[in-house]
Amino acid sequence: GEPGSGKTHVVNLFVAWLKENGVRPAVTASTGIAATHIGGYTLHSWSGIGVRSVLTSADLDRIERNRRTVGRMRDAYVLIIDEVSMLSAPVFEMAEAVCRRVRGSSAPFGGMQVVLVGDFFQLPPVAPRELRDEQGGLFEGRTRSGEDLFAFASPLWSSLRMTPCYLLEQYRQEDAVFLEALSAVRRGAVTAAHRALLESRFRAVQEPGRGTTQLFSHNADVDRVNGGELKKLPGKELNFEMTGRGPKALVAELKRGCLSPEKLALKI
Repeated sequence: GEPGSGKTHVVNLFVAWLKENGVRPAVTASTGIAATHIGGYTLHSWSGIGVRSVLTSADLDRIERNRRTVGRMRDAYVLIIDEVSMLSAPVFEMAEAVCRRVRGSSAPFGGMQVVLVGDFFQLPPVAPRELRDEQGGLFEGRTRSGEDLFAFASPLWSSLRMTPCYLLEQYRQEDAVFLEALSAVRRGAVTAAHRALLESRFRAVQEPGRGTTQLFSHNADVDRVNGGELKKLPGKELNFEMTGRGPKALVAELKRGCLSPEKLALKI
């Protein structure tokens, strides 16, 4: 479904229904932020593969000796993976291989029912640095070698014999004309009429920033502007530093998925 069609809401209702009926689900997502929205794990941490780009037989042996990972994997009947567009084919395959090994079944994902949620018109897979192009980004989800990174490019995808379900209602936008423009951008089908509609909202601003919302493609630019505005405010600056405890790898993974900075400066 498109953004605003209620995918996360449906997942949360489905999870509640499963639990009410005594079915234990494994709730995961491709990123830490998405996992917090559905009260789950990242697929990487749930499956025990962590940040690996390849999975060796030694890795499988180590994961199989982890009682916590084995326990939650064997207890689960349904595996939910949210934001599947950002899940690369290699990670998809590694997680599946772990499930087969731990659950002792040759069936895909060790026989669990798999529910994949997302929108492939949105963000592409997150790729390890060695699989990215020279600019450090992805071009249409492909590596510089031409290998397709999207999960649906994996042979595993078709072996799951999934039933697609589309959410067609829109709950985030009520303006039909604006919604059509957003859908056109999503599909890559922008017409002259859509462009004219967007340009009709253009206003020249003499002093950007004064009461005008600014959008940036990189967080560094956002932080620069916000930091400059913070300095202009009167009063004492209060600084707060993030604290953490627990296994280093898990703490590092939580920090990567956290929107808050490790050092936060505020003024009244």
